[in-house]
Amino acid sequence: MKRPDFLEAFARHRGGAPTITGPGLMTRELFAATGEDPTILYNMEMPYATAMCLGLAMARPMQRIVALEGDGSLISALGILTTMARHRQPNLTLIVLDNASYSTFGAGMISATAAGVDLAAVARGCGLDRTLSVTTLAQAETALPRVLREDGPWVLIAKVEPQGEPDPRFARNSPDVMEQALDFARMLRRSAASAGTPRNARPTPPGMSASHRYDVARIFADSLKTNGIALSVMLPDSVLHPLNELLLADATVATVSCSREDEGIAIAAGAGWGGWRSAVSMEGSAIGMSGLILARAAIQRSPTLILASHTTVLGERFGYHAATRAVTQPVLDALRIPYHVLRDADEIPHVVKRIVQTMEGQKIPAAILVPPFILMAD
Repeated sequence: MKRPDFLEAFARHRGGAPTITGPGLMTRELFAATGEDPTILYNMEMPYATAMCLGLAMARPMQRIVALEGDGSLISALGILTTMARHRQPNLTLIVLDNASYSTFGAGMISATAAGVDLAAVARGCGLDRTLSVTTLAQAETALPRVLREDGPWVLIAKVEPQGEPDPRFARNSPDVMEQALDFARMLRRSAASAGTPRNARPTPPGMSASHRYDVARIFADSLKTNGIALSVMLPDSVLHPLNELLLADATVATVSCSREDEGIAIAAGAGWGGWRSAVSMEGSAIGMSGLILARAAIQRSPTLILASHTTVLGERFGYHAATRAVTQPVLDALRIPYHVLRDADEIPHVVKRIVQTMEGQKIPAAILVPPFILMAD
């Protein structure tokens, strides 16, 4: 099966479902086949299309949301499959065009699937039982209506022939990333489907740890809710642990436990396009591994609140945080992402309110850096 033929079939069956594509020739070919369609966000960097679509699907539960990835892009972040399986968003569809190679520039370097990695088996192993594989156009024509209409989450692996050069019918370049992101966001705001109501389906009661200040964590959680934070994306963190516990136990805030922090930022950015204000909590070390998605969020005007622990001052006692201290603020400075370092617990309500105003007013990511002494007992 040739990739352009599959993409033509996908375009016919898609029905206007908001779609985010990964990088590569498939994006150029789909753009040429569909034109400047504001329901498609083209050319997201690998490996963030699926994570963004998960956040968008949570915020827009009445709309089918589609991620279109290559095998190389998905392999670079297989953890997203575990996150999809944990949260089981029924309106999310991931389609992977597997040509067993990295062929964007015609080099034809083989990918792991050429060496025997079975992405469908990997997805099923992660718990995604609604996974299909197709190898012919006839099979694709049968599978596409199912994965684009029936409840999922769905994973469709489409095996396509290696093709290092674009089909001459599909040689147009996709549009400017900032302009298309703005069109995509406007389309979502104007669509009939409104943002869903945040719901945490599996509340987890907080375990009161004597080493944390739950009174301050409660102020933090209440401030986030008061200022419209609807989705909390998190990974375990020793400093922000009590805040995460309280948000997990709150039925009015949706929560996602992700596999990597840069994946979490992409999830939050996608939810923001869908109409939810989102916060991502992480160790400061994660800022260092999230430069690419933070840059994309800044360029594409995606308001996302980042709560990062560990800073260069005030209570940083451990030498093993040296790398964290070396990258957190310099990366934010380099990307011109505004941030505030908390100095006292009493300023939390004011800082949260004002930084949310900044990120929403300017449509940019913004960060609050949380030193250990804010939430941890001395």
